[in-house]
Amino acid sequence: DNIKQADTAVLFGYVGSRYHGLQKHQNGPPTIEKDLESAMVKAGLINYPKGSLKRDKDGFLNGDLTKCNWSHASRTDKGVHAVGQCVALELPGPPPRASADQHFAGMTEMVNRRLAEQAREVWNAEGAEIRVYGMKQVRRGFYDERRLDKGGSGPAVTRFDARRDATGRLYEYQCPAAALVRRTATGGGLGGGRITQEE
Repeated sequence: DNIKQADTAVLFGYVGSRYHGLQKHQNGPPTIEKDLESAMVKAGLINYPKGSLKRDKDGFLNGDLTKCNWSHASRTDKGVHAVGQCVALELPGPPPRASADQHFAGMTEMVNRRLAEQAREVWNAEGAEIRVYGMKQVRRGFYDERRLDKGGSGPAVTRFDARRDATGRLYEYQCPAAALVRRTATGGGLGGGRITQEE
C-alpha cells in the first residue's frame, strides 16, 4: 500500500499517579511515554525495524523513539497529571481520497482501546489513566534555519516539533489549605486549625 508517513500531533491528558513522569527511561519504571508508545505499537501505528522492539517487565512494547521523530511539548515529574499534553511523531497518513478527520479519529480510538487493555493487563485497572483526545497531521513547524530538513527532493522544510513549536504552556499547582495554616508552638493551627477571615 502507498500510505505515507505523516508528521502528526497527538493531544492527550493523563492522571500521573502510577507513573514515574512523562519521559521514557530505558529499562526504567512505567512512564507516560512508555505506555503511550506501547499502545501505538500494539495498534500497528508505529512500525520499528524488525527485531528492535523490546518488551519490558510490565509488558510494554517499546523501541527507539528517535526512529519515528518523537518529540514532547513538555515533561512532567512522577505523580503529576496533565490535561493538555502534546507529542509529535510520524504516523501513517490518510490514504488517498480518504477523509483525514475520519482517519485520525479512527487511529485515536484504536490507541485508546489499547491503552485500556494495557491498564487491565499491567494494573488490573478498569480504565486507562491516559486518554488521547485527538490527532492531527501537521505540515511544518516554525521556520528555523538550524532545523531545516534538507533530506528530501523538494524544498527544505522545518519539521514540526512539539517542544520547539509550542506557543505556550500553562501550569497549575494545587496546595491543601492545611499547608497554609500557621502552627503554634504546640503544633496546633491558629483557631483550632481553621483559617479565619483575619488570616
